[in-house]
Amino acid sequence: MFDNLKKEMWLIGAGGMAIEYTKILSSMGIIPTVIGRRKASAQGFTKTTGIEVFCGGINAFLETKPKKPFPNWDVITLCEGSRTTNCLVKDIKAGEAFTPDNIRSVRPGHGLPPKFYDEVLGKRATCDIKKGTPVLRKN
Repeated sequence: MFDNLKKEMWLIGAGGMAIEYTKILSSMGIIPTVIGRRKASAQGFTKTTGIEVFCGGINAFLETKPKKPFPNWDVITLCEGSRTTNCLVKDIKAGEAFTPDNIRSVRPGHGLPPKFYDEVLGKRATCDIKKGTPVLRKN
């Protein structure tokens, strides 16, 4: 199925999801060029996979004028689909507080990421909000 695929690929990001992608790519005989931003995630990636990571982000990597792999795969939509967000699991009224009973971190989503969960708890809704609505700064 993938026999005609060139064995060159850029993997942008060096976190947990990139490690999982690398397992799949390696099983297909593809060892990606990995581009990460932070040294901490790069070190963890290298320790887990044995693959060195270019640190500094995609813009710094592109400044090195690398040869671009072909074909190009755009998996950004897959990444967006797996983004976790804070979301309402119950309807709430304007003025009601956000609590562990009415918000959860769910996937996929396009609201505030889970790292803001504690910050949101105790804040009051500025309007009526329906179950399933992503939590945003404005509400």
